[in-house]
Amino acid sequence: MGVYVIDERGVHWRPAIDLNRIVLGGQIVGATAVTAVAAAFAVKAVATAIAGAARR
Repeated sequence: MGVYVIDERGVHWRPAIDLNRIVLGGQIVGATAVTAVAAAFAVKAVATAIAGAARR
């Protein structure tokens, strides 16, 4: 799906869906998810270390 555009540069095809924007959005979501999971593991590790030190 798409449309042919006629302008001063000539005739060219414009797709209806911009796949580059979709891929970039997916990469941003993936990077955010990985960062959130890493932060959760770091917080858990620190909390476990503090709890272990308090028991001694």
